[in-house]
Amino acid sequence: MKVTAVGARDRRYSVRTMATVPLPEGYHSVNPYINVADVGRLIEFLAAVFGATEHGQRELTPDNRVGHAEVCIGDSIVMISQASETMPARPCVLFVYTDDVVATYHAALSAGAVSIIEPTDQPWGDRVSGFNDPWNNRWWVATHLREFP
Repeated sequence: MKVTAVGARDRRYSVRTMATVPLPEGYHSVNPYINVADVGRLIEFLAAVFGATEHGQRELTPDNRVGHAEVCIGDSIVMISQASETMPARPCVLFVYTDDVVATYHAALSAGAVSIIEPTDQPWGDRVSGFNDPWNNRWWVATHLREFP
């Protein structure tokens, strides 16, 4: 399905189906893209916290910055690039489901994250924690415990 805007002044949306969705293998319709000053350190952080593995090879720019890198977290690919003068770092917010929110939360704190909220059961059926990584990206991490009635 593809969502397209109906008109510039009309904020309603229409949905139309497409026969095929041109997605590369392993990618979803929406994929996070994080832009930070130190790609290597972020990848190390994501490996320590989420067990992330690097996907493919890092692409370097002519001035030897990391123009593009990717890691896999669970079944998702997270894209990463190194900030520059024309593309400065910009914090983002991500939500990740994990098998053990408590262990993930403590791994994040051990890797330099700052707590927002300790793992807490929520009325919609998730146990959720939150933290800011050393680059000020905000991560909400959850373990799904039960279906919401």
